[in-house]
Amino acid sequence: LTCLACITGGPSGLWIRRVAKREWIPRALSPVLIAFGSLRADKPEWVSNLILMSQRLPWMKKTLSLVDVLVAPTANTANLLTINEIRPLEIRTSGFGLEMPAAAAQPVPHEDSILRVGYIGTFRHTKGLHVLLQAMPKLPADKVRLEIYGTPGHFPEYDAVVQSLAEGLENVSFRGTFPNEQVAQIFAGLDVLVMPALWYENSPLVVLSSFACKTPVVASNVGSLADLVKHGENGLLFKMGDADDLAAQLQSLMQDPTLLRRLHEGIPEVRTIDQNAEDVFGIYSQLTRSSEENGSKAITRPPSVSGVRSGPL
Repeated sequence: LTCLACITGGPSGLWIRRVAKREWIPRALSPVLIAFGSLRADKPEWVSNLILMSQRLPWMKKTLSLVDVLVAPTANTANLLTINEIRPLEIRTSGFGLEMPAAAAQPVPHEDSILRVGYIGTFRHTKGLHVLLQAMPKLPADKVRLEIYGTPGHFPEYDAVVQSLAEGLENVSFRGTFPNEQVAQIFAGLDVLVMPALWYENSPLVVLSSFACKTPVVASNVGSLADLVKHGENGLLFKMGDADDLAAQLQSLMQDPTLLRRLHEGIPEVRTIDQNAEDVFGIYSQLTRSSEENGSKAITRPPSVSGVRSGPL
């Protein structure tokens, strides 16, 4: 039920999210609902989804045990796989690469003292846009501006929450989406990107894009975000879901004019697609050589994985 709460909309999603807030209830209730739901031919859609989700982890354990090398983009992702007893023969960490235009290397300076904050992402509860909007009234409206990029419509109930929180905030604007070719231009107009996620992100490309454009990131101190964002070096971290802490981190950027420059200078170079591909090709080459040296009998796998025994997660 806790997992299902993230993906279920409408009236069903509302009560599921309420139940999921109390940790012990979904743990006790989920097995009962799955058992009774499995016996019903006319089960509701959310019950069918609950049953499918209950089968996901066992399926992943079985399927990924057939993999020779599993490539994870961050140390946190690799650690979560291990904690959840995902046991391929080997797990390696190899970060994603990006193809960015050379113009993305330099941000556009601006003369005013307004902090230009950006959010780029899906409008859904787990992405935490509402946390950022809750933080905005805690900041001086004449010193900060928020530009939101993304498209509503996937989760109407959450869209209503976002609109309610943004109502009356004249320093908040909704910019819609943009083609990938404009990434450099968008980031050039931002001082900082905020990633207020409420879940363990894998390796968000928007964070890598921000770094490629030399834009610091303020992110939830959780999961792979904490792997990528180093507090005080290339960005700032705040307690997940805590609008007060997020506001305090943004306030520190306004109070110390040198902090933003230090964070900008601390952003490392982002891996290219060619570097990422070289890692993956190296893994394939090693597996091919090992197979040739040991003979085809050295590795026996059923044909259920479409002939592919390694690849990025």
